[in-house]
Amino acid sequence: MIKIYVLRSAPYKYTVGGNNLYQSFNAIIKGEVEVSVVDGAKKIFIKGASKDLLRIKKVYTSFKLACRQTAGFISDKYVPIWELSEVGYEMEDFISESDFFDEAGRANIILARRMFVEAFIADKLKEKRDDVFDRIDRLKDLIKSKKAGNIVFISHGFFIKIFEAYIRDGNLRKNPENFLSY
Repeated sequence: MIKIYVLRSAPYKYTVGGNNLYQSFNAIIKGEVEVSVVDGAKKIFIKGASKDLLRIKKVYTSFKLACRQTAGFISDKYVPIWELSEVGYEMEDFISESDFFDEAGRANIILARRMFVEAFIADKLKEKRDDVFDRIDRLKDLIKSKKAGNIVFISHGFFIKIFEAYIRDGNLRKNPENFLSY
């Protein structure tokens, strides 16, 4: 039997290079900058992780620095794989900078997440929806190829949510609007 742990990277500082949050998200997702996990992330991670998780040797991660650092908290023999990359998008695919901030200048994260989901369902992101599902199918094949033991996948928030929904709902590819249920 195989047990799969799917984890988001440890926290990292979201604002970079003097940019506002919207610009920082764009710079990070486009790969213009790499971000490290925040100071103390390893200590917090180790304290909250189960002993079983910390003994796993099969750790797969996204290539992004924060994900690789998180993987390193578990094992120094982690494997970065493209299939665990964040969904390919740019902020302007689903929300303008002016809509991202409210009148007081606060980031409207809830609105941005909702608009991301709507853009994913409508297939309006840089990475096409079927390409995301194909990556998840390759991850499923990777899981099936393992005979026993536990596996850790470390990725990004949006991708993890889509991964979870796709695994639970065999009709998500045909009926992407089902993603609203997750």
